[in-house]
Amino acid sequence: MKAPTVLIVDDEPINLVLLESLLEDHYRVLVACSGDEALTHLHHAKNDVALVISDVMMPHMDGHELCRLIRSDSSSAHVPVILISSLDQEADQVAGLLAGASELVVKPYSPELLLHRVRQQIRWRRMEQILKEHGLSIPD
Repeated sequence: MKAPTVLIVDDEPINLVLLESLLEDHYRVLVACSGDEALTHLHHAKNDVALVISDVMMPHMDGHELCRLIRSDSSSAHVPVILISSLDQEADQVAGLLAGASELVVKPYSPELLLHRVRQQIRWRRMEQILKEHGLSIPD
């Protein structure tokens, strides 16, 4: 079985490098420097992306808008999204959840904790897929 694919989205190259180095031993990693590039990856991946990790504060399209667009497209609506932000107020966290984020991580974050959250989100998504294959679903 091939490793799940994680798409990392951040306008800061150093953040992409740090996240890629954290994840590359466990997952296939795609990187995008903008929300538009991320949507292109999702479109071309044809259901191959298991998880998106996105920074919130990016120019042109922030992480919240990217998350809303992912959720509004039936081909990607099922993909878990982890939003990463230095914004740590309750209102900021609520905005991320309302945008459709599966998980919120505040900077600075623990690499071990982020890796655990990535594993959990991918595991939960896989369990949903298995249930769906058997005609079952998790109630809301």
